[in-house]
Amino acid sequence: MAATPTYGFPYPGTGDSPHGPNQIQALAVALEAKVTAMDADRVLIKELIKGYAAPAQTASGSLTTGVAVTLMTVAIPDPGFSYYILAGGSIGWAMTNATQPGFLCEGSITIDSATYNTNRLAGGFSPSLSVGAGFNQPTLIVPNKRSDAFTAFVGAHTVRLIVRNSGASQAMTIPASAVDTSLTVRIVPS
Repeated sequence: MAATPTYGFPYPGTGDSPHGPNQIQALAVALEAKVTAMDADRVLIKELIKGYAAPAQTASGSLTTGVAVTLMTVAIPDPGFSYYILAGGSIGWAMTNATQPGFLCEGSITIDSATYNTNRLAGGFSPSLSVGAGFNQPTLIVPNKRSDAFTAFVGAHTVRLIVRNSGASQAMTIPASAVDTSLTVRIVPS
């Protein structure tokens, strides 16, 4: 039997003996295989557009000066193709003690690193004004960024939202399950 040039769908050629049922069955089997593969691609594309489920916050509490902690983690399983990562996040916090101007909260989104600012995809910082103890600070926004500075990724990787207290002497409090703390991650084929 002959076959179409693009997808290889079989059809009876001029030299084939006529056997309609077998020839139609061969075409139906080939079409079903192609439609099944297209369905799988459609599901994958839908998942890529949607992104990964919002991760649970894994750290909270008092964070003293100079200490960094991972707040959220997203594990990207091997999708079977090369890709870029898009990620952004935010961090909300409160002050344990009264502050002086210049207190600094820093955040970074890393790829395959649990160390602050290592393999950084995106980062940000937020200085505080002088406020009293127990006041909530503004939310630190770590901007959404695509990993074009890295080569395209293959295989499984891990994205983390890490926060660091870079203040001179004040402790900061990371609330548990804070509405302002988030990490969003998507991938796109390279």
